[in-house]
Amino acid sequence: MKGQIVNTGRQAGGGISRRFIHAALKLSIYLIPFGNVSAQELPPNLVQLNTRIFDVRVDATTLHRDPDFIPLNRARWLGNFLESDPIMDGAVFHINVLQQPVYQLWKFPGPGNSYKYSDGIPARLQFIGYRVQTAAPVKLGRLIHLHYLPESADPDHAASCSTTTTGGKLTFCAVYANYPPDPNIFLLARIYDPDRFENGNSSFEAIAKRMRQIAYCLDVTETVNNRAGEQTESELPLEGEFDLSKCPVPIS
Repeated sequence: MKGQIVNTGRQAGGGISRRFIHAALKLSIYLIPFGNVSAQELPPNLVQLNTRIFDVRVDATTLHRDPDFIPLNRARWLGNFLESDPIMDGAVFHINVLQQPVYQLWKFPGPGNSYKYSDGIPARLQFIGYRVQTAAPVKLGRLIHLHYLPESADPDHAASCSTTTTGGKLTFCAVYANYPPDPNIFLLARIYDPDRFENGNSSFEAIAKRMRQIAYCLDVTETVNNRAGEQTESELPLEGEFDLSKCPVPIS
């Protein structure tokens, strides 16, 4: 899964049609920011999203972000880590907050209620262990927009993808994952070269788990809350290798 880190300002384009963009715009109604639980003053390296506080190890005001998300690639040390990671290389990674529990993102029929069809999907775009729906009936020579959801009673991630007009190559995927400490937080990876995946099912799951692991590493909520009334400082160095082996084990 090696590739180049994509500029975080890049817009999904190329083979993405107006229908796919329209579905994304529908989804955006769930992304309206809302007030933090606590109005406590935090150092500039800490960012609060709903009930959780994340340490980005840099001045967060330099990340050019809105209050409802953290664009992790824009922190240089995190961008370097993601570029060197075999699972996340080539992904644009955001931590986002919603107005409602994240499972609404993948509740049938998918983001924007747009994925209602299941007939005629090419075999190479169907992955074992996933239910897949399309945003429109599959027709030869037209783009296919797909939504993948694990066939489990309690899915913890999902993916939305688009293809070339031949339906033979994935050109863009967005992988969504939950974050158990806060049901209103979700993790998002935008993938601009998903056709490199050898197995879509294992890749979606691996990306979701890796995002969750990284988010746990950055989450310092308990540390900050335990220091209530004190001057809070990051316990992590501003620069240096990001060693996941020293991070908390994610909740499965």
